[in-house]
Amino acid sequence: ALLLVAPAGLARAQCVPDWIAQSGTHLDDEVKALKVWDPDGPGPALPLLVVGGNFFHAGATTVNFIVTWDGQAFQPMGSGVTRGGVDAIALYQPPKSGWLGPRPVVGGFSGAVGQWDGTQWQPLGSGLGPEGSLLWLKTMAQFGPDLYIGGIFRSAGEVAATDIARWD
Repeated sequence: ALLLVAPAGLARAQCVPDWIAQSGTHLDDEVKALKVWDPDGPGPALPLLVVGGNFFHAGATTVNFIVTWDGQAFQPMGSGVTRGGVDAIALYQPPKSGWLGPRPVVGGFSGAVGQWDGTQWQPLGSGLGPEGSLLWLKTMAQFGPDLYIGGIFRSAGEVAATDIARWD
């Protein structure tokens, strides 16, 4: 018997990574934000990919800027977001909320900031000033449970804020 052993580098070179197109229902405009979310926390359901952008439809279904992807199909999140597109998605665990884990929070060009309550989108405060644009959302455990937002704005809710603010 003859046994051939290839060096590790040679064996890896035989597998060439490449893009795989997703088949099935397609979104009708651009995707701008993605976030992996596990809606039941440590429960048995698999995590979902939350997808936000400037799209209105997933196939024939109206989704208004936000959907989840379960690996097979897009699903709407309630009636979607009603003001503008979604430019940023974060996962936020409100203190003493009783949720199993963090929930999606989204924002975008319109200055609206919304949080998912499990069945529909709810405003997070009164959003940004009238000309506000939210470009990113971030939670940082090392600084506590607060949600940080950044973009182009002069106020967050009724508070004067220049381009960065914190929701507590």
